[in-house]
Amino acid sequence: MSEYNTYPAGCQPNGNGPGGTTRAECPVGGFQNYQYDDDGIFESGYITVPTGGWRGSPYGAGWGTQVVGDRVPVGGMQHSLARRQVDDDNKVTDMGVNFKYNVDDHWSFAVDAQRVKAKHDNLDVSVFGSNFADQEVDLTGNSPDVILHKPLNLGNPTSPELSGATDDEYFSNPRYTFWRAAMDHAEKSRGDQWSFRGDITYNFLDDVPFLRRAKFGARYADRDQTVKYSTYNWGSLSEVWSTAVFMDQVGGANVEQYSFNNFFRGDTTRPPTANYYAGDLIDGYQNAIDFFESVQAAGVAGGGSANSWNSLANRPGVVPGTLFLPSEIQEVSETNKAAYAMLNFGSDEPIFGNVRLDGNIGIRYVTTKVTSLGSIGVPSQSALGITNPFAIRCAVPPPPAPQVPPTGVCLLGPAGYADLQTWATGQTTEDLAKNDYHYWLPSLNLKFGLTNDLILRFAASKNLARPEMANIRNFLTIGSDTSAGFQLTATAGNPFLKPAISKNFDASLEWYFARVGSLTFNAFYKTIHNFFFQDVTNRDITSNGITQTVIVRGPANYDGNGKVKGFEIAYQQTFDFLPGLLSGFGINANYTHIKSKGLPNSMLNGGAPVNTPPGGVSGNLPLEQLSKHNVNIEGFYEKGPVSFRLAYNWRSKFLLTAADVIFPYDPIFNDKTGQLDASAFFSVTKDIKVGVQAVNLTNEVTKTLQQFTTTGLLGPRSYFMNDRRFSFILRGTFTPAPPPPPAPPPPPPPPPPPPATQTCADGSVILATDACPVPPPPPPPPPPAPERG
Repeated sequence: MSEYNTYPAGCQPNGNGPGGTTRAECPVGGFQNYQYDDDGIFESGYITVPTGGWRGSPYGAGWGTQVVGDRVPVGGMQHSLARRQVDDDNKVTDMGVNFKYNVDDHWSFAVDAQRVKAKHDNLDVSVFGSNFADQEVDLTGNSPDVILHKPLNLGNPTSPELSGATDDEYFSNPRYTFWRAAMDHAEKSRGDQWSFRGDITYNFLDDVPFLRRAKFGARYADRDQTVKYSTYNWGSLSEVWSTAVFMDQVGGANVEQYSFNNFFRGDTTRPPTANYYAGDLIDGYQNAIDFFESVQAAGVAGGGSANSWNSLANRPGVVPGTLFLPSEIQEVSETNKAAYAMLNFGSDEPIFGNVRLDGNIGIRYVTTKVTSLGSIGVPSQSALGITNPFAIRCAVPPPPAPQVPPTGVCLLGPAGYADLQTWATGQTTEDLAKNDYHYWLPSLNLKFGLTNDLILRFAASKNLARPEMANIRNFLTIGSDTSAGFQLTATAGNPFLKPAISKNFDASLEWYFARVGSLTFNAFYKTIHNFFFQDVTNRDITSNGITQTVIVRGPANYDGNGKVKGFEIAYQQTFDFLPGLLSGFGINANYTHIKSKGLPNSMLNGGAPVNTPPGGVSGNLPLEQLSKHNVNIEGFYEKGPVSFRLAYNWRSKFLLTAADVIFPYDPIFNDKTGQLDASAFFSVTKDIKVGVQAVNLTNEVTKTLQQFTTTGLLGPRSYFMNDRRFSFILRGTFTPAPPPPPAPPPPPPPPPPPPATQTCADGSVILATDACPVPPPPPPPPPPAPERG
C-alpha cells in the first residue's frame, strides 16, 4: 500500500528507525490493531503512515516551500487522482474466395484464398493529481470498503486551514492537491496476411472394403506486421520533495470536481469528491500538453526540479514526424507452410458382435519461419529522470530541515548515480532476429458404435500452438522501479519463442437415450512442452562502458512439461415428450474437473531464478487460465418463433499470470467467479429476428488475488465491477431469391400438312398435282358368230 512503513491508528510519529526512518511505536491499549484471518492475512484496520519521506519544509519555517503542515501533512499515504481517456480504433478488411469442383463420384478439389488487412490506432493519455490520506480498510465483504481520511498526523506546527478542514473539505479543496504526473501512450500498427489452401478428396465408394475417403492438401500463410507501440510514457510534473504545484495555484478552468455517484452500485463507500483535470485529453491532446508544460514551468520557477515528463513527440531521439522512438517500432514477418494427409475408414457392418467402427488417421507437417526486426538499446537520462546532477536531484535541505535520507534513484549514491547517467545514452542499435521450426503432427480418432444408442470414442493427437505475434516482437523497454529502493526493470519480446507442443489423449462414452437427449463422460490427459509464461530474469546490459543489471520480464518457453488431466460430465435434453407448448423446454449442463501442473515455485523469487524455492516449499503453479472446477447450466425454450435462454457459468480460481507486470512480480490469480446471462428472441419471419440479450445479470465482481508466498497464501489485489449489460438486437438473414427455373424448350415445329391427293380411276392415290395414268384401251369386241343356213 505504501513504499513507507504503515501502522495502525494510534502509533506515534517518530524518526527512531534505522537511518531516521519510522518504526512501530504503538502504545499497548492505545490503538486498535489490524485484523487478520486464520492464515495471518490482513482483513481490516485503520492504516496510517505516521511519518512519510521528505515533503518540503515545515509551515512557518521561514525557508523552503513551507508546505508541510499547511498544504501537505507529514503523515498519510500518497494517493493518485487520475483522469484518463483512451481513443482506440480497429479496422479489419477480410476478403476471400473459394472454388470447389467435383470431377466425378470419386474425385473432388477445393481451393481457398484469403487476404486480410488490419490496422490498430490508439491514443491513451492520463494526468495525475495527488494528495495524502490515511485509509480505513475492510476486506471481509464481497467488495472492499475503503474510507479515506485526512491524515491523523498533520505536522507540528499546523496551519489553521489544514487543522480545521474536515475530511470532505480536505479532499475537495484544490489547495491540498498538487499536479504530480502525466502519461501518454500511442500505437499505430498495421498488419497484412495472404493465405492459400488446396484440398483433394478421393471417395472410395465401396471400391475398397473398410476405406471411406482419403484427403490430402496443403496450406500457406504469410503474415506481416509493422508495430509502432510506444512505452507508457510516465513522467513527473511536480513533486512535494522538490516544489509541488497545487491545483489552486495553476489550474483555473482546467480543474473540476468529480463525485463518484453510485460507485460500485452502492456496494461500498465511494471515494471522496476530489479535483481532477477538466480538459479533453484526446481531442484536446495538444492543449493538455501545453497545460502540463505550464505546470512544469511553474515548478521550475519555484526552484523545483521534478519535471521529467516530455510528451511522446518531444522525447529525445523520436523518429521525425512520428510519436515513436526507434526502439518502439518493430517489423515482424511469419511464414507458415503445412501439408497433410488423412484417411477415413469404417463400415456399416459390425466388426465383431454388434460393434461398428469408424475413424480416421492422419499426419500433418508444419514449418514456420520468423523474422523480427527492432532496435535494442538503453533509455535516455530524460526517460529515467536523471538529467540533473546528483547534487541537485538528490539535494537534502540544510538544517534545521529534517535530515531525511533521499530515496529512489538517490539511494545509488553519487558514484552510482553518475554511472547511471553515463550508461543512459538513449542509443539503440537495429537488430534482426530469425527463427524457424518444423514439426510432424499425427492424429488418430476411433469411434465404436457399441449399440444404436451407445458410442465409445478414443482420440490421440499431437498439436501445436504458435506464440502470438505480439510476443515475438524484437524489443526491450527499460524503466525503473522505486517501490523497494531503486531497480532498473524492463519488458521485452522474444523472437526466439518456439510453439507450445501438446500430446493429447481422450476417451469418451456417449449415451443417446432420447431423440434429442444425451449423457456423456469424457476423460482427458495432456502433456504440454514449451508452454508460454512470463519469465523474470536478471540481464546485464552494457552501454558506454558501464554495465547495469536489469530485471527483465518477458515471454519464454518452459523447458519442462506441463500436465493437464481431468474429466467432463455433460447432459443435454429437449423435453419433447411433454405435451403441447411445454415440449419446447430443454436443458444443457456440464461439469469439468481439471488438474494441471505448470511452473515450479522455485521460479517465484522476484527475478533471480534458483534451484530451490525462496520460501523453502516446493510445488508447482497450475497452468494459466485453467480452473479446477467448472460448471455450466443452461435452460432453454425453442418452440415455433420463440427462443429463450438462461445460462449460468461458474469456475473456481485460476492463474492469470505467473509473473505480475510490476515488482515483485508475484503470481496473480482470478478468484472464483460466476455469471448469469439470458437472451430472448422472436422470429418475425423466417429471415428476421428481434430480441434482447442480458449479460452478467448478477452483477458479478471480478476479484484478483496475489500469491505472495510459495506456500500459496493469497491476498486481494483488485476488484472490478463489470456491470449488467443489455443489448437489443435486430437480426436479418438476407438470402437472395432462387433464380427462376429455366424456360421450357420450345415445342418442336408442327409437321407439315399432308399433301393433297386424288384417287384415280384405277383406284390408285396420287398427289393432286399429278396426272392419273391413262387407262388401258378396252379389249376388242368378240368376232361375229357364223350364220347358219
